[in-house]
Amino acid sequence: RDIVRDDLYTADEVFFSGTAGELTPVTRIDNRVIGSGVRGPVCRKIQDVYFGAVTGKNKKYKKWVTAVY
Repeated sequence: RDIVRDDLYTADEVFFSGTAGELTPVTRIDNRVIGSGVRGPVCRKIQDVYFGAVTGKNKKYKKWVTAVY
């Protein structure tokens, strides 16, 4: 279904993902605090896995990364 603004206002967590922004928590929308107003546990977990993968620190994804010197 489409997400409406009220869905965002009442969400526990909101975050953006994309090439430039990687994974960015959203803590306020229209001057309204989202969730607790800080990065939440779901965003934190996804960020940890993502940054571990892209930096080659997570061995599970090591073959996805090519070192550039």
